[in-house]
Amino acid sequence: VPEIDCVDERFLHRCPNIEKIIDDLGALGKETAKHSTETCRLDISAQDFDIASRLIDGISQSIDSSCLPNRVLSDKVKRSCDRLGFRCERIEVFGRERVRIIAMGVNTEASKCTVDELKSALEATTGVSLGDACIEELNGSCTLSIKSAPSLSASSVKNKLPRAENEENGDTLCEFSTSEDKFYMLLCDGMGSGKDARLTSGICAEFMQKILASCKDKELCMSMLNNFIRAKKPECSSSIDLLEIDLVSGNSCLVKSGAAPSFIKRGDNVFRLHSKTAPIGIMKELDAERLDFSLREGDVVVMVSDGIASDERDSRFLVDYLSKITLCEDGDKDVELTPTDCVTETVTPANLPSKKCF
Repeated sequence: VPEIDCVDERFLHRCPNIEKIIDDLGALGKETAKHSTETCRLDISAQDFDIASRLIDGISQSIDSSCLPNRVLSDKVKRSCDRLGFRCERIEVFGRERVRIIAMGVNTEASKCTVDELKSALEATTGVSLGDACIEELNGSCTLSIKSAPSLSASSVKNKLPRAENEENGDTLCEFSTSEDKFYMLLCDGMGSGKDARLTSGICAEFMQKILASCKDKELCMSMLNNFIRAKKPECSSSIDLLEIDLVSGNSCLVKSGAAPSFIKRGDNVFRLHSKTAPIGIMKELDAERLDFSLREGDVVVMVSDGIASDERDSRFLVDYLSKITLCEDGDKDVELTPTDCVTETVTPANLPSKKCF
């Protein structure tokens, strides 16, 4: 808001209406700021409606795809069951990424195979790992159902340090799984430091965890979060580093928004995955990058905040460190380093680059 003290004395003597002009300029500035704020809020609200619509549509499509019959796979399963000698009135396969097989009117006396033999044959036909068969009998009719099961398992180890003594760390780390056999690891780094950064990262982590429980569209969830954080007062932002592992297929991805590089250790090799994106809450449109890859048994994914490694030069020490060590399951006494040891040893002030403090 302009003040009369800021006006050059020459204009004060030459213009008799200078005070009124300054008052009018101040009122105009306040009105412009108010209009800009309302327009921004309306813009965010309109984006929220669009995202909410896409979110509902995505959930609906996800439900439909898991409930729709898979005709091609059903025909293959029927032929496989006939060759095996499994007798039933009808057998159907539902879903594509996650399959569910239901056999109705099962004739246990006429069938020439065991449940284990049937499961092995169905796994070979569908190409996915299956869980234990469930057999129910109702009104004299026997129904067998079996669905896909995880072929992989995942676990995590977490550690963090404050930037300075007696200061709260601004990072939030969490892991969670969904009913669709997806494992998630999430690292949110609130911009700034202390309680405000910790609050922002905590809100982001809680938001992502709740939305991903019902929607598998990660980019859509992050767009919704971006609008939410942009509307928050005072202004704040946070990086998002999300790891998703499909425990059935092994297909995985990292979705990064302003996040530091991540690393995959496979044997003696270390792969660096990075993106050049802005944190959420800064830009109108979500700035995020998705990196797809497949994981194998024994692979280790290392996720860090920018206090550890923000660019290629900073991360060189971590690549060298990971390539030299041997990792095995926690509790194995015959190995040099477990994942817990690795995280504890890496995240210490002595091992960080000299110009950084985590």
